[in-house]
Amino acid sequence: MIKTRIILTLLLIYNFSGLFSQIKIKELPAYNFSAYAQEFLISNEYREIIPLNDNWKAYTEESSEKGIQVNLPCLFTNANKLIFEKEFSISEAVIKEKDLVFRALGINYSAEILLNDVVIFKNDVSNIPFSVELTRELLKTKEPNNLKIIVSFKLDDENTIPPVQRFLFPENSGGITRDVFIEVLPLRRIEIKDLRNKFSNKYNGVSVGINLTPYFHFLKKDSTSATNYDISYRVTGQAGNLVSSEKKNYSSNHTSSINTSLYISNPLLWTPDNPNSYRLDIELSSSGKIIDRVSKPLIFYELIADSETTLLNGKEFNLKGTTYIPQNEYRVAKPIYDELREDLLTIKKMGFNAVRFAKSIPHIYALQLCEQLGLLAFVELPIHSVPEYFAEKESYQHRALNLTIKFLDSFKDQQVIAGIGVGTSYIASSAIHRNFIGKIAARIKSKTNKITYASYLGTNIYPAENIDLMGVEIFNAEPELALKNLVSSKTGNSRIFISEATYPNYYNSRAGYLDKFTLEAQAKYFEDLINYSEKIHLSGFFINSFNNYHGDYSSFCSGYNSEKIYNIGITDDLKNPNRITYKVISSKLTSSERVTIPIGSSVDDSPIFIIFVGLALAILMAIIINTKKKFREDASRALLRPYNFYSDIRDQRILSGFHTFALMFILAGSHSLLLTNLFFYVKGNEIVERILIAFAIPKILEWFSYLAWHPVSAFIYMFIFTLLLFVIIAAIIKVASFFVKTKVLFLNIYFVVVWAFLPLTILLPIKLILYRVLLADIINVYIYIFLAIYFVWIVQRIIKGVYVIFDISRSVVYLYSILFLLVSFGAVMLFAQMSNSTVYYIITTLKQFQLI
Repeated sequence: MIKTRIILTLLLIYNFSGLFSQIKIKELPAYNFSAYAQEFLISNEYREIIPLNDNWKAYTEESSEKGIQVNLPCLFTNANKLIFEKEFSISEAVIKEKDLVFRALGINYSAEILLNDVVIFKNDVSNIPFSVELTRELLKTKEPNNLKIIVSFKLDDENTIPPVQRFLFPENSGGITRDVFIEVLPLRRIEIKDLRNKFSNKYNGVSVGINLTPYFHFLKKDSTSATNYDISYRVTGQAGNLVSSEKKNYSSNHTSSINTSLYISNPLLWTPDNPNSYRLDIELSSSGKIIDRVSKPLIFYELIADSETTLLNGKEFNLKGTTYIPQNEYRVAKPIYDELREDLLTIKKMGFNAVRFAKSIPHIYALQLCEQLGLLAFVELPIHSVPEYFAEKESYQHRALNLTIKFLDSFKDQQVIAGIGVGTSYIASSAIHRNFIGKIAARIKSKTNKITYASYLGTNIYPAENIDLMGVEIFNAEPELALKNLVSSKTGNSRIFISEATYPNYYNSRAGYLDKFTLEAQAKYFEDLINYSEKIHLSGFFINSFNNYHGDYSSFCSGYNSEKIYNIGITDDLKNPNRITYKVISSKLTSSERVTIPIGSSVDDSPIFIIFVGLALAILMAIIINTKKKFREDASRALLRPYNFYSDIRDQRILSGFHTFALMFILAGSHSLLLTNLFFYVKGNEIVERILIAFAIPKILEWFSYLAWHPVSAFIYMFIFTLLLFVIIAAIIKVASFFVKTKVLFLNIYFVVVWAFLPLTILLPIKLILYRVLLADIINVYIYIFLAIYFVWIVQRIIKGVYVIFDISRSVVYLYSILFLLVSFGAVMLFAQMSNSTVYYIITTLKQFQLI
C-alpha cells in the first residue's frame, strides 16, 4: 500500500513539473521603451510614463508556484491561458495628487486585469490598444501593489474575431504582445477626444474642429481649489512659427465636452509627396499657472471616393499601395520599433503612397511613421471570411459592433488613417454580407469621417450601404481575366480597387517569367497588374505583400515550408533591393528606368518519379499476366464476371495466395500513384486550402500540404495507407458478419477486398499522364466525374463480393452498406460542424468561388 502511494505521488510530481515545461514562452529583443515612447506618446513635465515591461512572473493556474521571470512583450504557445504577475510601488503623494492609468498597446486575445486581487478589467481585446484607470482606493502606499494580467488565447469558429479559420493570416500567438505602462496624469487635465478638419472649397483654408474632454469638474471645492480654468490652443508650423491660437475660460462646473474650432488660412496640405505637418499644443492653466499640456501633430488632407473618381485634396488620386504584415515580434532580431521604421521607410522608397495593415492590428508607432513618411494608412477589423449564417446572427453582429467601437476608440486620433475596412473575403454577390457590412460601416461613419471599404472574393460586387470603396482579392489569377466581370454599371470602377493581389514565389532557385512562380514571374505579374489597373481606371491597388511572413500552418498556396513561411512577399527577410520584384515595382511606381525581366523558359514540373513508378507497375502487371496463366484467368473472371469469381472464393476453390498478395502490392502502388497525381495537382490551389482550413485542424492541413509538395513521400505514405485500407475494410466486413449466420474466414474476406480493387490497374497508363492532363484544365470536370464513377464501381464490387460470399440478400447488403457510408461520413462532418462550424465555412468557400 505504501509502495503504491509513493508511485502515485511521484507520478503526480512528474506530471505537475511537465505541465509548465510544455508551454513555449518567447521574449522579444530587449530595448529601452522610454526612448521610443517619446516619439508617439504624450510625455512632458505634467505627464509621466512608467514602463512596466521588466520583471514579470509568468505561470499557469496549475503551476502558480513554478512561475518563471520574463520581460515584456512576451508571447506564448501550447497553452490557452497564462498569468502574468508583477509588483510595483507608488508613493502616497503621487496617489493623492495624480491619476494613474494602465495602458496596454497590445494583448492577444482576451485579458483579465486584477489590481491587488480586485478585477478592474475583463474583455476581448484582440491586440487593440486599451487603457484602464487604477483607482486610488485600490492602490497601496505602504507595500507594493500587485498587478495581475490573465491572458486567454483560444480562437474558435464563431466567438472570436478573427476566427480560427484564417487564410494566409500571420502567425498568431497569445500573450502581452506589445508594451504596457502606467500613465501618471494630473488630476485636473484635458484629453483630446476627436479632431475633424473641414476645408474650404478650394482648400485655401481649413477649420480644425477640436473636441476635448475636461477632467476637473469632479474635484471637491475648497479654499485652494480653482473655480475657473483657461484653455489655450496653439498651432505652429514645422519651422515653429505660430499659425493660429485661441484662449478660452471655463468654470470647474463645466461637465460636458468642450468644442472649439481653429481656422488656418492657406494651409500646407499633407500629401504622400509632401507630408507637411503642424503641431497642436493645448494647455490647461489656472491662475496663470499651467497644470496640463497635450500636444499632437496635425496634418491636413482630404481623401474622397465618389462614383466618378478618387480625390486627394481635390486632385485625382490613384492608390498605389502594398499590404504590410509585420513578422511576429519574437522572430525579429532587433527592437520592433526599428523593424517598423526600416520596413516602412523601404516601402516609401519603393514609391508606394499607401499601406494596408492587413490581417492584423497595426502598432500605433507604425501609424506615426506613416504620417511622417507620407504613407496613407488603411486599417481594418480582423473579420475574415465570415459565413452567412453568422453574419445574420444578432450575437455575432453585436460582437462585431463591439469590436468596431473598441477599434475606433483606440485609433480615433490617428489622422493618417485614410480608410477603415470592415473585413475581408466577403462573398461579392451575397445580400446577407451586404447587410452585415452596411451595419458595421454605419457604426464607423457615426464616429468618423474616414473612408470605409470592404474586401471581396469575386467581382460581381453590389454596393453596400455606407461603403465608399470596394476591394477585390486576387490570388494567382491573371488580372485581365480576374477583373473582366466587374459590374461597372452597378459600382463604377472608380469605387473599386484591388485590395490584395497575391502571387507566390516559391521557385526561387529557377529563373525567367515564363516559368511560373519564380521571382521573375512574380515581377512580371505585378508589372502587368499595375498596367491593367491603370488601363481600366480602378481607384488603385494593394500588392500582397511587402514581405514574407510566418503563419500558423504550412500553406498549400505559397509552397510547403516546414517553418510555415508564406512565400508571397516582394522582399525577403533581408529587404534586398536587388531582388527582381523589388526593382520592377520600384521602377514602375517611381517612373524610373524600366527594368528588363529575364524571359527564361517554361519548366515542366511533372515529377519524373510518377512516370517511372507508373511504368514499373505497368510492366510488373504485364509480366505477371503474361507469365502466369492462372493469374490471367483469375483477373479476367474477377473483372468481367465478378459474381462467379466471388462464388469460387466462397466455395473455397483454389485461389493463389501469392497472386493475391502480388496483386495487392500492385493495386496499392496504383492507388497511391493516383492519389499522388491528385495531391501534386492541387498544390497551390486556393479553394482546396480554404476547404481544409474550414476543419480548423492545422495538422491535417500541414499533412496535406506536405504530401502535395513531396510526391515521393506522398507515394510512400499513400502506399502504406492503401495496404492498411485493405485490412481495415476487411476487418469492418468481418465485424459486420457477426450479425449473419454464414461464417467466412478473414483471409477470404481479405481476398474479396483486394480483388474488388482490380479496376485500378486499368488506369495505370492514364496515371502516367494524369497530372499533365489536369494541368491543361480542359476536361477536368469530366475527369472528376469519371473518377467518381470509378470510385462507385469499386464500392459496388466490394458490396457484391460481400453478399456473394455470405450468401445473403443483395438489397440488405446495399442498404446497410449505404447506411454505413452515410453514417460514417455524416458522423465526421457532424463532429467537425459541432466543433468548428466546418460546414458553414465550406459553404462560404464554395460561394466565394461561385461553385454553388
